[in-house]
Amino acid sequence: MKRAYILLVILFTTIYTNLNAVNTDSIKALLPTLQGTRLISALNTLAWELKYSNATDSWTYAQTAGRLLAMHPDDNEWMLYYRNLTALHTLKADFDSSLFYGEKGLKLARDLNNNYQQGKLLNILSIGYREKALYRQAVEAQKKALAIFENLGDTAEILGNLNNLAMTYGRMGNDTASLAMHLKVLKLEEPRGNPAAIARSANNVGMALLALDRIDEARFYFDKALKLAEKADNKLFLASTCFGIATCHRKGNQLLDAAKWFNRAIEICEKNQFNDFLASNLTTMGDLYLELNDQNQALSYYQYAFRIWRSRSGNLTNSARAAYKTARLLFEMGRKNEAATIVDEYLRLSETVDFREVYPEILHLAARIDYDDGKYKPAFDKLEKSVIINDSLDNLNNLLETANIHTRYEISRMEESNARLEQNLQQQNTINTIQRWVVALAIILILVSGTFLVILRRNNQKLKTANKLLQEQKQLIEQKTIELDTLNKTKDKFFSIVAHDLKSPFTGIVGFSALLSSDFDSYSDEEKKNMVQHIKESSEQVSWLLDNLLHWARSQMNLTVVKTTRIKLKPFIEREITPLSHVASLKKIALKTEISDQVEVEADQEMLRFVVRNLVSNALKFTHPNGNVVVEAKELAGKVHLTVSDDGIGMSEEQKEHLFKLKTGGTTPGTANEQGTGLGLVLCKDFIVQNGGSIAVKSDPGTGSTFIVTFPSHK
Repeated sequence: MKRAYILLVILFTTIYTNLNAVNTDSIKALLPTLQGTRLISALNTLAWELKYSNATDSWTYAQTAGRLLAMHPDDNEWMLYYRNLTALHTLKADFDSSLFYGEKGLKLARDLNNNYQQGKLLNILSIGYREKALYRQAVEAQKKALAIFENLGDTAEILGNLNNLAMTYGRMGNDTASLAMHLKVLKLEEPRGNPAAIARSANNVGMALLALDRIDEARFYFDKALKLAEKADNKLFLASTCFGIATCHRKGNQLLDAAKWFNRAIEICEKNQFNDFLASNLTTMGDLYLELNDQNQALSYYQYAFRIWRSRSGNLTNSARAAYKTARLLFEMGRKNEAATIVDEYLRLSETVDFREVYPEILHLAARIDYDDGKYKPAFDKLEKSVIINDSLDNLNNLLETANIHTRYEISRMEESNARLEQNLQQQNTINTIQRWVVALAIILILVSGTFLVILRRNNQKLKTANKLLQEQKQLIEQKTIELDTLNKTKDKFFSIVAHDLKSPFTGIVGFSALLSSDFDSYSDEEKKNMVQHIKESSEQVSWLLDNLLHWARSQMNLTVVKTTRIKLKPFIEREITPLSHVASLKKIALKTEISDQVEVEADQEMLRFVVRNLVSNALKFTHPNGNVVVEAKELAGKVHLTVSDDGIGMSEEQKEHLFKLKTGGTTPGTANEQGTGLGLVLCKDFIVQNGGSIAVKSDPGTGSTFIVTFPSHK
């Protein structure tokens, strides 16, 4: 239901944008006749008006205006130029740049006392703050913009700002505040009398109420939206309202009534070719019929949705969910061969297509099929891979928290033992006191004094033993306390790195995906290709990060087992750096190896593979285009020396000092602005030490770096 709701928000936003677009043809026709400030003004206007419909032209007009402003400065046009760059960078999901230009434009708007443009800039800035998870600043900027437009009496801008504020509250998980904003928008829309706009707002209110499980209230607003959508003859809003009513019935366990309304939404989508929304409704209907224990009907809806997604320009990522649901149901119905055909196809496609969260589910189903066929080894391998992929940050957090709790439990047990020991010691001291009195009296009785002296000696020995045991327990407590403190600091550093380094690539993925999803047909093939390339690069960055995090987590929990074997370095290294030759060619870097055929080491292959790839990747990352990266290996003085050298940017003494330590605050970007986490080198050192080796670095700023890995020779 949430996925379909997101799709509706995108569609509604697109429609709202198109309804407010202006005809720019007349302005374009005037351009050849204009000069100076009038030409700059026309270019700024075109850049603003075309930002949604033709982003490429919008950028061209904005950049031309900027060049002319350098020759014909004008504060008002500078303000509009910065406003345009703020909006365009927001659409590109480049929120750091968006906030930079937005602040510059806002300062000029304030200096010029232009309240309207202050409101526009604050509204766009709030989006940048929201997408960077700076929610307090986002809400503050949005409320300032609202106050300006309320003072100006601009209803259209007020409505846009309220919808934006509602989205921010929703992102914050504040469903109650989001609902309040949608209600306010509806209250402002109703006097305007536009049935389509009122229907859209009523739908938003209904969806917000459903998120709060206030089903009866949600149904009231959906019924209201239904009448208005029929009056406005708006088929999309009508289909979305039917979807909302169906969801109300489903949440109330009125499944047959829900099916009736879902079917009505499906009919509207079929007649009007709302194919994406149609496929989402069909998948939901399949889920509903599974709840009704009607597998045949569920299968027919899943297969229908599957066909639609496959026909949508080969959109394999969206089709993966329907493919998985179809194959899973076929398997459960005993039609294993048909299920295996679909699963095998998508496993092959997964080598080139990112199916995101569906991929581990497809792997798990493939494991079930192999197991049912008696193929236990392939089944285990697929299941293990599925579990590793699903090894989320929450699971890592749970592992760290479990270790934390276990350590605290051990300390608690030792403290209880210590308390009992101290109690026994106090009792023993009391006994000793009595015994001393007895010994004093026993001096008179020479015959029995020897006996009491022996007893006293034994008790003193017990006291010394108890004191020694108490001291050992205290030392153990201090040691465990240090370990607990180290564990907590490591966990804090770990989550700080994750918060910093996952945010940037995911922002790029979500931003470009949203642009493609919301306005796919408006972009040229080249623009789409660039966006997909950005998504691919961000996804690879996330994949590399998660791989390093998984290695790091296993290392921290002592799950890594060293399995050494004799390795010939030349073929091994040449094989491992081959995938990196593509990166080297893109940056025009010469990647060379100078390794003798006879050099061998005894090490764990997987650990050595990780070390080689990380060191060579880092060298490529910090080397300028047309530079050189050389991998050498030779045996000297009974040791094998493996070196990775580059002539890149080099490092300062401070950077070298913290090179192999887990740290927060980000890492130095590469020469092509490549990003990293700093985990790779930490793991490299750990793996090298576990294999009996050592690592050192030689580097100076501007002269490149050389990493030297030394292993003992086993000849």
